[in-house]
Amino acid sequence: MARRPFAACMLLAAASCGDPPPPSTRPPDASFGDFQPPRVIAAEPDDRETAVSVLTPITVTFEEPLVAASVTSSTVELRITGDEAPQVVIGDVSYDDATHTIRFTPPEPLLHGRHYSLVLGDFTDLAGNVFVGQTIAFTTSINETTKLVTYTGGAISEWLGATLDANGRVRSTLRYDAPGADGVWLTADDHPVQRLDFARTSVDLVGDVREYGPGADGALGTADDVVMTLERRRFDSTGRETDDAIYIGAGPDGTWATADDVTGSYQTKGWMDLSRIQLSFIDSPGTDGMWRTGDDAGPSWHGYTYDTRARLVREIVRSTGADRFAGTNDDEILSHIDRTYDALGLARVIVYNAVGADGTWLTDDDVVERWQRIERDETGLVVATIELAAPGPDGTWLTDDDAISQRAVYAYAASRLRTSLTVFSGTDGIATVTTTTYDDKGNRTDERRASAPGPDATWGTADDVLESRSEFDLAH
Repeated sequence: MARRPFAACMLLAAASCGDPPPPSTRPPDASFGDFQPPRVIAAEPDDRETAVSVLTPITVTFEEPLVAASVTSSTVELRITGDEAPQVVIGDVSYDDATHTIRFTPPEPLLHGRHYSLVLGDFTDLAGNVFVGQTIAFTTSINETTKLVTYTGGAISEWLGATLDANGRVRSTLRYDAPGADGVWLTADDHPVQRLDFARTSVDLVGDVREYGPGADGALGTADDVVMTLERRRFDSTGRETDDAIYIGAGPDGTWATADDVTGSYQTKGWMDLSRIQLSFIDSPGTDGMWRTGDDAGPSWHGYTYDTRARLVREIVRSTGADRFAGTNDDEILSHIDRTYDALGLARVIVYNAVGADGTWLTDDDVVERWQRIERDETGLVVATIELAAPGPDGTWLTDDDAISQRAVYAYAASRLRTSLTVFSGTDGIATVTTTTYDDKGNRTDERRASAPGPDATWGTADDVLESRSEFDLAH
């Protein structure tokens, strides 16, 4: 009898080494194959993490290899959520097979104080098992502005101070327009001229904004301040803003934020997924004299169209015509804004403000009012924005010789945080320089905009003539 390898004999277990085992009627044991979908074992940031650094790398690691071709921008998507204008974040998606790690890299750091959702889609592992999908939600550090000081001719002309709630969001602001009796700015007796209070919804969106005037004591910022106007925003279940109303009176009951408040105007917004498709302005209750009925009317409305990647490509501004109703036959186009993209992102924004010689809007001869060109480095980081306000010597818009009205040049640290913004006014040299400093987590610590160099005649030095200066909260 032929000898069988020892290992083969061991695998035959109860059967004789000399005879093959009978066919098995049992189903395959899962332990001998991979029938489980891939599973996430680590994520940065973690799901529901707060105060996330805007510099945090966005990675997701799986317990097993994935099919690299299944990891694409269609199956990995970063969204800004819980915001009045939700949006998809453009970025690069990559996969490291050695560590089974997906990385999402935006061209610049994340925004402060935003809610993000990383939506993971239908990946497959090497055995063909499909990942069931998962969403990882997190919030970046808030880093609110707590003080904004404005200068005129190098001297303070006003300042804005913010009070924060326990979560680091703005609860109230006071704007001051003069020093107090001590004659010194930025002290407790400065004269307040405007107070705004902010109330947030359960999903951390600004719902109500109240503007106050002084009460019986004649002083603003005290307990007897009275509400002058109320702005009330409403959102759908996904956090998209659907309505924004301004109320100018408390109504017969004398109590603000009740059903009989006196409406001054409102806006309505229509959405499709993350894309806002309509914005209507309403300033009249119509012939019935009652707000929020079918004959409410307004002067204009905006319509929006998007490309297949949900990027805004056109905004059309229309008048509502003689009937003052949006979407009727007498509406007229007033202007439109077109956006074009290249492989790295937004490339041009063109504003058209008149119909061309053919008398038809949205054709090639529409009249350009101005346009903007965005320049990026090879990674997609914006390095300059160019504003062009007139055609050049060739008399033709959108050509290389168009007249520059303003040019903004951006500089960055190695972390890709913007450290300076230099604005040039046409060909007349520097108009302003804004410099920003950060801590090691990417939080802003100081920001200054200068309108002229100081006595040393050198921009970017300590004696520059300030136009504004901002301070920031670092605790949230």
